[in-house]
Amino acid sequence: GSEMIKLLAAPDPAPALAFMAQTGVLARIFPGADTTFLGPLVHLEQLVGVNPDPMARLAALGGDDVANRLRLSRSDQKRGESIRIQSASTFGAKAIGHIAGEQAGLGAVLLRAAMTNTPLKAAVIAAVRDGAKAVFPIKANDLPHLEGKKLGDALSTLKKDWLASDLVKTKNQLLEQ
Repeated sequence: GSEMIKLLAAPDPAPALAFMAQTGVLARIFPGADTTFLGPLVHLEQLVGVNPDPMARLAALGGDDVANRLRLSRSDQKRGESIRIQSASTFGAKAIGHIAGEQAGLGAVLLRAAMTNTPLKAAVIAAVRDGAKAVFPIKANDLPHLEGKKLGDALSTLKKDWLASDLVKTKNQLLEQ
């Protein structure tokens, strides 16, 4: 597992992994893995100046039971899963940064761009970073008429709405609903 993570952290592991796929080695290590999106992901990382993220690259490969096969730490498993989920989500870049954090958020938007063959603008990278720093503008004391489960449900609904707006809605706009 640690050797595969080292390979994925290399500046450009795509040729080595393509060779592994061609010879059948990759299928033995990761049944179901596919190198299709790895090259475009590496290219986008280099293009926008983002450090290589082995978990984003692992998410690009896919495969069955990868976390157990590589004996990934819980934090790596969580980051890889977050990248995979957010790359396929409908959220904007700021919301992805808020949900996943900066590192996983960057991996997710890069992987999304690689999978959809779309160019990635510097503004998207900045949006992920801004989103990672953003704080949900509503607090429990902003809803004094609610308590318990109703309060929790209301906060959850408002946060979903805020995320769906890509963190654009203000506190007042959220409370007016």
